[in-house]
Amino acid sequence: RESAQTVKLTIARGDDVSAGHIIVAAASAETGDNAGKVDAAVEGEPLEIAFNVKYLLEMLGAVGASHVALEATTPTTPAMVRPVGEDGFIHVLMPMTGR
Repeated sequence: RESAQTVKLTIARGDDVSAGHIIVAAASAETGDNAGKVDAAVEGEPLEIAFNVKYLLEMLGAVGASHVALEATTPTTPAMVRPVGEDGFIHVLMPMTGR
């Protein structure tokens, strides 16, 4: 049950030809698995990090911005989310570990 609430983000930088991207993937024994790719401006090293999908969706609904910055350094430390170009909103997300 707990793994059904997990969404994995695989963050990769682009190269000279293509943009960076984030692969959003989730799996459930009852409904199967799915993944989608989203273009992103990525700085830093590639990263794979997992979050509770409920908390991720609640945060995205609260931020109310069309673009957000996800600041994360490792798969086991908290990540910060901020709306791009706006001040006054910072959200901290704790990653899921052991996935």
